Amino acid sequence: MKYAITIVLFIFTFNHSIFAQQKKNNPVLWQAILKRADGKNIHFTFEEKKIKQKPILIIRNATERLKVENIVTVGDSVVIKMPVFESSITTKVSSNRWEGLWTRGSSGNDLKMAFEASKSNLRYPLTDGNARQKINGRWAVKFASDTGKIFTSVAEFVQNGNKVTGTFLTPTGDYRFLEGVATGNHMIISGFDGAHALMFEADITDSKTLNGKYYSGPKFSEEWTAVKNQKATVKFNESAMYVKPGESKLDFSFPDLDSNMISINDRRFKDKVVVIQLMGSWCPNCMDETAFLSDYY
Repeated sequence: MKYAITIVLFIFTFNHSIFAQQKKNNPVLWQAILKRADGKNIHFTFEEKKIKQKPILIIRNATERLKVENIVTVGDSVVIKMPVFESSITTKVSSNRWEGLWTRGSSGNDLKMAFEASKSNLRYPLTDGNARQKINGRWAVKFASDTGKIFTSVAEFVQNGNKVTGTFLTPTGDYRFLEGVATGNHMIISGFDGAHALMFEADITDSKTLNGKYYSGPKFSEEWTAVKNQKATVKFNESAMYVKPGESKLDFSFPDLDSNMISINDRRFKDKVVVIQLMGSWCPNCMDETAFLSDYY
């Protein structure tokens, strides 16, 4: 799950900005919608506020808060540039509604989705009233791809009333901070970090069975099912790495940032524990891992 965001706000004079009347420490909450052709739109919420007279957006996903500070306003358009990932929302702005386009860069064609936002603290409405089932706990999950291949996962959900938060755990990472609602016998949760726009929905067959569908970006979708299982575990052997047959240890060398050659066989590493991290700059899980390893070190 990994790329970047830019949201830009343009107004000819800053006094006409939507942020001009925003009082300090008094955030306005917005419901944002990324639109799919199949109508399975992906929702998220954000705060609009000012800190030291500077406009700020805080994108909210469960307990995660993504602070967006690079905001420029010119005319009637807005660009808000999110940190780290290469993507942007360019939008027309009024006091009660924003309409525009989310564009995410990639190695191929850019991903694009229509974007709109209105003032609301609701991520998703309770379309079918209060939840009739509780889905708290751990679930054994199976995803079915278009090719018929089955991928296993473990879901963890926390439900307070109608509000649901959670994630899906896989051998290579997780789906990070998802948030939404349970309404009637249906659940819908989503996440947006600038790189990824994800939504999971499911029919709650009973307190032990879920049948749903996963949506990502403008087109992708696949079916998933889950069975309540507090002992469900992630099968790490599905992504485990091993040295080649006949080899007993890693053996590599490469130039560092100062063009000095470094090798796992260097004397400084002899008889020491060496942690080797394989990561991608587009990967939020990798960023979490790097922060953890840095603090641990």
